[in-house]
Amino acid sequence: MSYNTSFGKTVLVVDDSPEFREMVCEMLESEGYDVTSFFGSLPEIEKMIFGQDWDLIILDHNLGLEKTGLEILSRMRFRELKTPLIIFSGNTDFGGADLELLVRLYHGHFLLKPATAAMLLDQVQIAITARPPVMLEA
Repeated sequence: MSYNTSFGKTVLVVDDSPEFREMVCEMLESEGYDVTSFFGSLPEIEKMIFGQDWDLIILDHNLGLEKTGLEILSRMRFRELKTPLIIFSGNTDFGGADLELLVRLYHGHFLLKPATAAMLLDQVQIAITARPPVMLEA
């Protein structure tokens, strides 16, 4: 017997591309998630993130603002907001550092654009139901 673990789960999708936000929202809504799509100034984005209890936040890394998705994730963790977060990016380089590794150090999840619907839905399920990813020392 399988249970629908998405019912009633709230997801915030933040991306500067309206087309991308719409695509992600449609995918998640078809699976039963309650999705809010948003883009605005950095203070508006932070107000959305910190102003409501989300079950998951999906955030673009390159928002075209003064801060990146990784910097917003860092701020969330600094303020002890433990909401699961997936950062999407079309690029894994962050000033010579590995963006995916940096995201995981802040207990976030990472998906490289373009991702298939199956990849997105799998990552969403993992992020919502599992503990944050932990970097293991060698």
